[in-house]
Amino acid sequence: MMKRSGSWHLWSLGVLTAIMALLGACSSDSGYTSASSASSGTFGNLESLYADIVPKSLTYSSTSLMMPELMGGAAARINPGDPCLGYSLFECQPIMLRMYIEQAKSAFYMVMTVLLRSKTLITEQDDNSSGTVVSPDGYNVLYRKTNNENFEMILKSGSTAVMYFRVQYGSRYLLRMSSAMGGNGNSESQISYDGRNNWTVSIMRTGLTCSDNNGRTPRSIKVWMNKKDDVWFGAAHVFSPVWAPVPGAAPDCAAFDATPPYDNARGAHFVTRFAGNDSVAKAEVAIMKNEVAAINDSTMDAWALWLFPVNYSSGAAMPSVKNPFCVRASDINNALWVNNCSSYDGRIAGFSLVAAGLTAPSDFINAAISFPSSY
Repeated sequence: MMKRSGSWHLWSLGVLTAIMALLGACSSDSGYTSASSASSGTFGNLESLYADIVPKSLTYSSTSLMMPELMGGAAARINPGDPCLGYSLFECQPIMLRMYIEQAKSAFYMVMTVLLRSKTLITEQDDNSSGTVVSPDGYNVLYRKTNNENFEMILKSGSTAVMYFRVQYGSRYLLRMSSAMGGNGNSESQISYDGRNNWTVSIMRTGLTCSDNNGRTPRSIKVWMNKKDDVWFGAAHVFSPVWAPVPGAAPDCAAFDATPPYDNARGAHFVTRFAGNDSVAKAEVAIMKNEVAAINDSTMDAWALWLFPVNYSSGAAMPSVKNPFCVRASDINNALWVNNCSSYDGRIAGFSLVAAGLTAPSDFINAAISFPSSY
């Protein structure tokens, strides 16, 4: 799993380490186990999907960090600590899209790992039972089991719930993790699996804290991705409460921590919609204020990326990059702006972009993740 640093570091390796350490006390297994040795098809479903979760046109890897200057000029290598180093906010959006999708893949791995680590605990319990197991580390693991494909678990530190995990029908998965497990903010991952070519994955992070005195740090993030009929499609939503600076001053952590209530003139919601396959992907980006009450075709147009200087009265020059942009797997390092991929794939060009899994900015500013304390 790739580790990112800086304000766009969305997943902490410490979270995964904590999960494996805590739930490992309840399991005789160690490390990664293939589906063939798992106790049921429940884990095998996820493992078979994991290798196919990202289309080749949107792969994020060390080799795809070599990108030519999108506005012309020599090739440059992205700094792993700051993937947008050397690129403007607008030019970096194709990179950010690949990062969003990589985070969905990381969340998927989290769910898969928790499922594996809880396997022994659940399979050892009787059907239609519930109870509490105390780990050697002193954590209470509350469980409720119908059968091996329908169960719930709550991990508690003292009287505080720090993780909730639910499996339904062996194909619906929900994982919530508290910042108390070592991550920045709370997280929620959901997976619906109806076959290798029919699934949905969504992740959300809320309550993220300011870092490195960078007030543009996101407060909340959500990524929603689907695959149906050989097309991957979805959307991402990143909320930064004080992204737009006060004239003459860059936003800092003091400004970030002073909210809410949120300043509509300063808050920024980066919304990206995309669709693609293993050959090409198209996407569009908008930057919306807190006041926007829906994410649809109309608001994506009204708050399009290139209209940022107008919508935020920034006085900046209008960027030349405009929606949509096209990325080709054969040339993943060179995004084509004002291009819907029609010259490369008619089906993707005509695919209607949607954001059904996202929440409107006016509601997303108050996004929160809750944890049940008992059944």
